[in-house]
Amino acid sequence: MIPTLTLALSLLVLGDAPASELPELTAREVFLDGLEAFESGEKRPFLEAIDTFVAVQLARTDRRTDTVGARKALVLGLCALCDIEGFLRSNRLTREAFTSIVKGPDEARRQLRIAGGMSIESRADSVRHFFSSAALTILFGPFIAERIGKQKEIEDAKRRELEPTKGGYSFHDVAHNLAGIRFACWVTGWRDDSRLRRPPPPFRAFLPSFRAIELPKPLSWSEFRTRYQGENRAAYDALITGIREHLRRSLDAALAPSPPKGRGPRDSSQD
Repeated sequence: MIPTLTLALSLLVLGDAPASELPELTAREVFLDGLEAFESGEKRPFLEAIDTFVAVQLARTDRRTDTVGARKALVLGLCALCDIEGFLRSNRLTREAFTSIVKGPDEARRQLRIAGGMSIESRADSVRHFFSSAALTILFGPFIAERIGKQKEIEDAKRRELEPTKGGYSFHDVAHNLAGIRFACWVTGWRDDSRLRRPPPPFRAFLPSFRAIELPKPLSWSEFRTRYQGENRAAYDALITGIREHLRRSLDAALAPSPPKGRGPRDSSQD
């Protein structure tokens, strides 16, 4: 579903107000806007709908005095909206923050109904990994967020030792963890505040298809240790580097200036 008229009108109303007169954007405000927009809008593919919603919300943050604070609120509000099965409201690390954004059983039911239709390449779990890691990045920083994601995969790998059909160390999950971390860092200008003054890439640029790179199937703990620990640690590092490069190329492509219309490739014969 797509947010359209309601948010567009709110931007028109605030358009002439100086930033100093606008209230600071809160994560709960973003979340409530999302509820209204996704419940009242027309049905559209998940990434397309989120793309539009994020673009509108980013435009709102630009008019706040505290742009970084507004951007952090945007990310947390978006994570609350896309919280598959209410994971962020129940996890001990994130419960306090997200129960202050989503209040009461009615809002929780509405949110779960919206998030229930979300998936990335037909995998709802990828949505969970992306937005959980983005939320952890805002709350605790990117390094801790990445370590928590890796530890979760180690626990899943150990589970697979006991239940071979379940769990496993999933590099697809790791890839979406890293994508969520990159999204949160880029939007909030972490270590590069010039991003706060540049037009952001579309949301979907942070979530490229990982089918283009070869990632291993989920591994048990013994399989993971054999292939990627000790003397084989370099193989693990190479995989992670490949994922990071894939994410970087997607953003670079989205940020590259479009060639002028009506001009084809340069003809070297004219030199």
